[in-house]
Amino acid sequence: MAKGYSRRSALKRIAAAGAGFVALGSGYLLLRRRLGGGSPLPGAGGLEEFSPVDRTLGELASERFHGDDVERAHSVFWHLSEEEASPDEEVPVVVVGGGMSGLATAYLLRDLNPVVLEQAPRFGGNSRAQSWRGLNYSIGAAYLVLPDPGSELESFYREIGIDRIWRAADEASSTALLDSGQLKDVWHKFPGGRDVARARDLLREHFIDVLKGRNGQEYPEVPVPAGLGPEQRARLESLDGLSFEAHLREVLGGPIPPAVRRVIEQYCWSSFGASMSELSAMAGLNFYAGEFSGIAACPGGNAKVAEALVEHLHRDLPPGSLRPGCAATRVSLELGGGARVTYLTPAGTLRAIRAQRVVMACPKFVAARILKGLDPDRDQAFRSLEYRAFYVANALLDGKLPSPSGAPGAAETAFYEMFLMKGPPPAEGLGTAEASRAQGATDVISANFAQEHPEATVLTLYQSLPYTGGRPEALTADLSAVRARLERQLRAEVLPSVEMGSSRIVDLRVARWGHPLPVAKPGYLGSGLYDRLRAPFGGRIYFVEQDNWCLPAIETALGEALHWAPLIRESLKS
Repeated sequence: MAKGYSRRSALKRIAAAGAGFVALGSGYLLLRRRLGGGSPLPGAGGLEEFSPVDRTLGELASERFHGDDVERAHSVFWHLSEEEASPDEEVPVVVVGGGMSGLATAYLLRDLNPVVLEQAPRFGGNSRAQSWRGLNYSIGAAYLVLPDPGSELESFYREIGIDRIWRAADEASSTALLDSGQLKDVWHKFPGGRDVARARDLLREHFIDVLKGRNGQEYPEVPVPAGLGPEQRARLESLDGLSFEAHLREVLGGPIPPAVRRVIEQYCWSSFGASMSELSAMAGLNFYAGEFSGIAACPGGNAKVAEALVEHLHRDLPPGSLRPGCAATRVSLELGGGARVTYLTPAGTLRAIRAQRVVMACPKFVAARILKGLDPDRDQAFRSLEYRAFYVANALLDGKLPSPSGAPGAAETAFYEMFLMKGPPPAEGLGTAEASRAQGATDVISANFAQEHPEATVLTLYQSLPYTGGRPEALTADLSAVRARLERQLRAEVLPSVEMGSSRIVDLRVARWGHPLPVAKPGYLGSGLYDRLRAPFGGRIYFVEQDNWCLPAIETALGEALHWAPLIRESLKS
């Protein structure tokens, strides 16, 4: 049985001893060959120029949105022409997209010398980071769920060296900021009356039962394992057919108290960019129950995983294989076999590659625009997905976090994440857009948790736009207005809670992400949408991305790479 991967675990598979994840030898080494002359290959510069971690910004950064380069991406993807270039090289594999999925797939197929095209100047997708005074901090995805011992995902992390640098965050590492101050471990000690305490305890036990598969509960593995029996599949489809909110109401046997609703709703905003009423129960439980298994943070967040992959690829692949600033504009099947990938170089010229296999590791709305010859059903499936946006504000603070206990030397590792719940819950009946705007940032992460620093602190504020219309709102937003709102919340709520004054602020850097969060709506599994999103096209073009399952998590991205890379390799052998 093929087994799945999830935030709880990557189910165990046997890896060939001593071979890692790459099958070398057997006369199966395919080399890149140039089909003519031409200009030097893009991406031939040093690793520091395109690493997912930007260490070039200095003490003060220019006032601009970091994150997505909206202007260039839109100038490329919204004004596409039918123009193609003649291929000037031939390769076994081209990967379109240098985010986590694309980098992991290229790594798993690195003996085939793949070419990786990334439209942004730096690799990593939204797993990117910056550095200040030597302290790395995330500007996007920040953490991973600790994998099960012996799982393939754990082996993957160990092979690229990530297990040596992460720091595990347990319940004591998270805190909720309420009117009364910081309150640790919200699911044990959340205040309120008898109804609130009952709901809190029932839901906490339910999430743990789901995680551990006890009391008749099963953890919803996503990606869904192949070969499920009819009864298991029916249970999963039934769970996916419900909203997360409806499922929790069933568990409680009635309404969710406002205080408890706020805890879960703000988590859903932050993690999914969606309300619990929009999400399938399968997706909601996969994430929320997975949180009880333990998480880990690297210096700079998930950008350190992306950077480790880039370092391996930069070392192992021929020069010019990693091509930042190169946006694929057209992908088409070739009549004689293989496929052609036309792309725009950083200099603005069109070039093309002939590949035996193409990996589309880009969002489906991009794939729908650049992939030619899609059948109507698949095209409709791609365009049916909804994506949500979010802001990340990094507050660069002079000095160390003071120790909450007053004990010397304990300071900057006091907490990993702080959930911002100061003030009353949103009024009943208030729409998600209005409630989320009133809330602002929902949580704060301390970069110092994973990387201690003697004289600098970075606190990372996350604010999603968890409603339809949030993406265009973010893409047309005024930086000064967004920054001012987040800075007010930083000064009024966050800094007083960690006993730091506003005079400590050296810089506030805001990143904007337009489409990192695909919404996992109810009914996608039963309707076969996930199957249509994932199925290879023409036997030569593969789709490897987190939106295959509409779950915005590093585990989804890596799980899809681990699933599809061996199948791509087998297809090349035949």
